[in-house]
Amino acid sequence: MSIHVYRRANLVALYASFVDAQRQKDPSLSAFGLDTQFAASIELGKSSFSSYKSGARPIGDRISRQIEAHLGLPKAWLDIDNTQSVEGKSHDDAQLAKFVKLATRAFKRADRSQRDQIEGLLREVIASRSGT
Repeated sequence: MSIHVYRRANLVALYASFVDAQRQKDPSLSAFGLDTQFAASIELGKSSFSSYKSGARPIGDRISRQIEAHLGLPKAWLDIDNTQSVEGKSHDDAQLAKFVKLATRAFKRADRSQRDQIEGLLREVIASRSGT
């Protein structure tokens, strides 16, 4: 695949992850407003972002480095296929948010004994995953 295909796919994946994260916070948000918000976060106009996202314009070196810098990504990150890591992160973030919400509800409803049990289970999982 060409570098431009990777850059576009990575940009679309980053945008999708951004949209997922924002909609988890507020499900009523519209895609139009999120396009503008994401474009602003990487210092692009909405129409330029739309052209890059759709593939109407290739993402050049300068814009790639600009996007990476604003999103805290390593230099040349957009130049290779990172779509799986972005999609996985988005899914992991959604799963984590779901777990934290459930755990918070359980903790608030539990009595002292049940809270101790929950804490004990979590410590067991941590210990089993760390080998200690």
